[in-house]
Amino acid sequence: ACGGKECGGGEYCDWTGNSCGDADWDEGACMTSPDACDQVYAPVCGCDGEVYSNACMASAAGVDVADGGGCTAPEGYFPCGYAFCDGATEYCQVAVSDVFPLPDTYSCLPLPELCQKELACPCLDGEPCFEFECKEENGGLTLICPGG
Repeated sequence: ACGGKECGGGEYCDWTGNSCGDADWDEGACMTSPDACDQVYAPVCGCDGEVYSNACMASAAGVDVADGGGCTAPEGYFPCGYAFCDGATEYCQVAVSDVFPLPDTYSCLPLPELCQKELACPCLDGEPCFEFECKEENGGLTLICPGG
């Protein structure tokens, strides 16, 4: 069920916190699936455990995106919320929400030129939130920013 009702044909359940309904606080709303999507490759994890080319393609298939993961990252990519960042050209920035029930915000951002030489946390020095927390994992870099 999606917010207490079943979605009809041509609709999908959009969970505001992208929890796929796994969180008690996350309310779903039935949304119309798009008829057409662009072909930009920005892979996302769907609530069905499948990777889609982009969020629109997931919606068109009747599936919401999943912040909690559950999908295998495409080759050369690493998880960043429901999306996957390109490990060669992007890093993941997480803005931690300190306002319940608002979810954390994830963004794939371009790597600075310095990171092209050596992919390690020090290459992000000077980027927003660098002084807080940086993780090197899953073939990519993630900066954790405090909430506000």
